[in-house]
Amino acid sequence: MMSIRTQRRRALRPRLESLEGRVVLSAVFDSVLGVGSDTGHGPLPNRIAVDSAGNTYITGVFARETDFDPTVNRPNGTDVLTPRGATDAFVAKYAPDNSLVWARRMGGDDAASTADTGADLAVDSAGNVFVTGAFIGRADFGSFTLTSAGDSDAFVAKLDANGSVLWAKCWGGTTRDGGNGIAVDAAGNVVSVGNTIAVNSAGGQNYTGFEVRKFGPTGAAVWSKRIDNSGGTAVSVATDAAGNVFVGGQFYGTTDFDPDPKKTNNVAGASKMAVNGGANSYVLKLTNSGAFGWVAPFVAKTAEASNSWAFIEDLAVDGGGSVVVGGHVSGQVDLNPSSSIDYRLPTPNQFNGFVAKLSAGGSLAWAKLTGGKYVHSVAMDTSGAVYATGQFSAEGFTRGSGLPDVASNGGLDVYVTKFTAAGSVDWALTFGGAGTDVAFGIAVDASGTIYLVGRNQYTVDFDPDPSTTHDLDGSGYLGMFVLKLRQS
Repeated sequence: MMSIRTQRRRALRPRLESLEGRVVLSAVFDSVLGVGSDTGHGPLPNRIAVDSAGNTYITGVFARETDFDPTVNRPNGTDVLTPRGATDAFVAKYAPDNSLVWARRMGGDDAASTADTGADLAVDSAGNVFVTGAFIGRADFGSFTLTSAGDSDAFVAKLDANGSVLWAKCWGGTTRDGGNGIAVDAAGNVVSVGNTIAVNSAGGQNYTGFEVRKFGPTGAAVWSKRIDNSGGTAVSVATDAAGNVFVGGQFYGTTDFDPDPKKTNNVAGASKMAVNGGANSYVLKLTNSGAFGWVAPFVAKTAEASNSWAFIEDLAVDGGGSVVVGGHVSGQVDLNPSSSIDYRLPTPNQFNGFVAKLSAGGSLAWAKLTGGKYVHSVAMDTSGAVYATGQFSAEGFTRGSGLPDVASNGGLDVYVTKFTAAGSVDWALTFGGAGTDVAFGIAVDASGTIYLVGRNQYTVDFDPDPSTTHDLDGSGYLGMFVLKLRQS
């Protein structure tokens, strides 16, 4: 079982970093929560969200009996979830002091399938929670039961502030489908994105396109749009104040991004990953009614460097409609959507985490390497500052802006980087122990407090202050951590 230990090394003080000729205060430790097991891997968290009261919400997948409130022994057992099948999705809500408010299981009883998972979640101003993911067969979502049409299907569910499921919907065909991203707009409408996958007789699979589906506050279908592309995916979605929808993912070859069958907006990209192949990324804007707005492609230049690619893992939108994406690039990739301007980042490693910011009109504002291997999640605060988190490994972490590089402590380590709205590195922090430590989700509240969720394997000091430690012990099995950092 995980435990937290605090030790004072010297007088407690915030960490100071010298950056571009000035001294700036980085983030300081607030708290860390660990959820794990001494007998096997703990839950795998995928995303985190925070509401206006400072409550945090996490979704992911778990495969064994899990105590989601390890600091308290609850006689009624409401903090312990047990999957019905091989895996189930979970949604957990924690109060600002990290005490568990509630935890809910979602999924079926297929003992052979690991398809049941929670991929993403969002929370509205009333504390309602919206979650998307995948399930197979017959699955329970509170008092609602859904049945997949063929292989796995995507699901969308709405829970109230007390964790009761208000409605649950699914979509998919006879092949393999899953939800990857979800967003809720100011009117309470929900947008979910995901993929459709064809499975051949040999068990191989091929993405055949992606879908964008909008539901009203009560779960009624509003519209659905599909983009056909062999290998194409939609991995993340966000909405702006006007209800416009922004989707990020991958595509191959020439793709028509206009969902209107009577119109065409083709984008040419590299062919599939193969000999001299590559992968391209995109940000697609749809209007509130689902009409085409614009598309911003990041195109791999495989004629110049084989096996070049750009993968988007997450995106966020600010109040002015600017879009930030995070992912990783390799080889030669043009990150400027304009056909007349070519902009490429240096890619010293096979995998290079990057962040790019687009204007409200879809033009490139800036693009930067994060110094890590992957960017798994991004967020923006009310000032337009950008936060990216992910992982780095043996090649180390390059913080940039004159800050010293950081070596990995063993296997994979966590990093979080803050960029200004203009794209300059403000600060960067790293955490890690001797094993596998990865952050999968990040959120920032109105006060600038940062929330990270991920996994750790062995003991990790999550305090960036060199004068103190806040160790989260690990059993050697992967467990979930929830880290809170404050800024001043």
